[in-house]
Amino acid sequence: MTRLFLLLVFSQCCIFGSAQTKTSSSKDTLDFVFSTKSYVTLRAEDFSGGFSAVQGRVRVYDNQVTSFDIVISVNSLKLELPGMTKHALSSDYFDANQFPTITFFGDQIVREQGKSQVSGKLKAKDVEQNAVIPFEVLQLGKNQIIIQANFKINRPTYGIGPEGEVSDMVEIQTQIVANHKK
Repeated sequence: MTRLFLLLVFSQCCIFGSAQTKTSSSKDTLDFVFSTKSYVTLRAEDFSGGFSAVQGRVRVYDNQVTSFDIVISVNSLKLELPGMTKHALSSDYFDANQFPTITFFGDQIVREQGKSQVSGKLKAKDVEQNAVIPFEVLQLGKNQIIIQANFKINRPTYGIGPEGEVSDMVEIQTQIVANHKK
């Protein structure tokens, strides 16, 4: 009888323990991989356009973004003014042959008063600088996350073209659509 009682208690502990494990799934780490719907647009006083080949990942823990990394193919740049794209990809500006990607590795998230910012390293044309990018999560589900970020950079700071030749301050608008990596 004692053995039966101990067996019953043990089995209840196992069942209760597995039930607890299942309810903690909201605290699991989820990895999301960018889809082809992700993009980066550029806007300045005298030019606009964007990058269409944007890759990366977003990590979520307990329904909160904990990090994201972005890799942009410079050769995917298209500007609205005729002929300007070719010049922008040349060694005068992005130098796409020598520096084919722009990267951002963000690993520190700060949330204050309903706003989120990611801190990390932004690297363009072999110039790496600390950057703080504000972002907003538009949608977060088990299968997909959509993030929007709007910020400005000083183009010459990254060695992208000479100062004052075209607008130095460039507004960057990013939409990240990422699917859960299974």
